[in-house]
Amino acid sequence: MASATPTTSSSKETTNYARLCRLLVDIGTQALRDTLDAIHAPGNLHSVLAANKRTLQSLRAKKIINPIQWGKLFPAILTAVSSRDFDTTLLMVLLRNLCGLTAPPTGWDKLPAVTDLSREADIARVKYFRNTVYGHAEKASVDDISFNNFWRDIRDTLVRLGGVTYQDAIDKLRNETMDPDIEDHYVKLLSEWKKDESNVKEELGEMRKIQEELLHAQKEILHTLTSSREVVDQVTAQHDVPFKVVPMNLSAEKLEKFKRHFREDILMFMDNNELSPTGGIGEFLKYIENIYKLRTEALGYGCIEIRVQCHNLESLERLWKDCNHGDLNRMAERYLVTTELKKELDLKALRLSIKINEEDYLACKESFLEV
Repeated sequence: MASATPTTSSSKETTNYARLCRLLVDIGTQALRDTLDAIHAPGNLHSVLAANKRTLQSLRAKKIINPIQWGKLFPAILTAVSSRDFDTTLLMVLLRNLCGLTAPPTGWDKLPAVTDLSREADIARVKYFRNTVYGHAEKASVDDISFNNFWRDIRDTLVRLGGVTYQDAIDKLRNETMDPDIEDHYVKLLSEWKKDESNVKEELGEMRKIQEELLHAQKEILHTLTSSREVVDQVTAQHDVPFKVVPMNLSAEKLEKFKRHFREDILMFMDNNELSPTGGIGEFLKYIENIYKLRTEALGYGCIEIRVQCHNLESLERLWKDCNHGDLNRMAERYLVTTELKKELDLKALRLSIKINEEDYLACKESFLEV
């Protein structure tokens, strides 16, 4: 015996639900479209989209805009773009991201305060009512009391968004006959609208999860690098050795002039870690770095105080040897005792002495032997 063909039946409650779906899908979408058109004139829409293409590309990368929607935004003939081709989800995305609108105090995803009748609040209400009505999807039915409350709130929202002309269309829809096929059609459309945004939320949730995992990994790497850097700093600090350039046989007055002469060069290094390009102390330090394979770490006042970092034991030993043999003294005089300096000090000659404390030398040497 052949089975009976299933039939679709409707009741007052299921019709109520389908009618709310149609109100949101048809008139709600049109209200959002008219709102977008009021902000960005249809004739100029292609220019607005082109100017904001980077923002839209970012939304596409986040999968907030899907490939089909992207094709609607940027058709083969760019000037042919029209908001008439945008689905409800895309309209909502554009309103929130390309129209300079500020989210209501309660945000875009929650019901705004009753006293907030701004355009932004009504845009948020459209989405809120969509979600609330869809909450009845399992039974696909809404009782009369709930229906009347929903209808009133949604109608008021859409009339504020679209204008008083919406009132007649909404009233007509409320009394229009709906056959079961039409009811099913709008129930499915509302479901698809909800599903589109749910997919976006899932994608965003997954992206946030990935971002959180990456952030955690970055923090772990940073912690490891910081710890490693601290160890390196401790080791390299042990390889530092200080020495002084001491002018010989100067009066207190001339010693002050000697210090002032190198003041700007020392300040340049202290502030910018740069050596003076005009010779003098800059040339002397370059000589030391090149000959002894050192790196200048710091300069100080007084008698010129220099702290260098030795890269290996060989460079330290050579520096110590040349210091004791007087070779460094001669090179310091060559680079530092300029004609200008001698004129300032009113001297025909000036002797310099490089001083490295033996304890500092031995401490640096020991740091290499311990590695």
